[in-house]
Amino acid sequence: MSKWLVLCLSAAIVFPGCMESRYITEQYIKTSIEEHAPESLSTIRTYTIYRGIQTTATSRYVELTGYKYKGRKGLVIGADRYYRTTARMTGYPVDVAAITYVELTEAETRAMLENISVIRSELKGDKALMNEEVYHDYAVNGDVFISVRRSASTSGSYSVYLWIRGEKYTLPASTLPKQLKRFLDY
Repeated sequence: MSKWLVLCLSAAIVFPGCMESRYITEQYIKTSIEEHAPESLSTIRTYTIYRGIQTTATSRYVELTGYKYKGRKGLVIGADRYYRTTARMTGYPVDVAAITYVELTEAETRAMLENISVIRSELKGDKALMNEEVYHDYAVNGDVFISVRRSASTSGSYSVYLWIRGEKYTLPASTLPKQLKRFLDY
């Protein structure tokens, strides 16, 4: 067997959940937002904004999915992370998944989109000194804020950091604003 095949098979065994989209926001939307009464019909619309593995090193995954339901529009952020802990009874290491859900209103989503542009324009004027990092943040609500960082080594490209209940997730700055705008126009 080639080294490449062995490496791919090993990665598929070690990181099975990291290899494909997990649709974690679908679970939240279908069970926490949409109401299901016995013997009744229900309809909800969803709009995929972003699904992405952060890195296999950090074992993080984030999804942003918009929805329309009963005359309201909102955005659900689903973020999961894996970490290793020790089992109390056996003392053996155990991998644990923690999923965090945050629901944003249409107004909060619009404000997030508008402030990504504001942060981007402020970032152009800031020059970081050697060994200095400059952060520009916007708090969407008590659970979520967006952040952009500039350092002396930062080129013209940047990422948007989405901080969800104290955990950082990196999203591509070229994709997020476009997708949020498409969702809000939807």
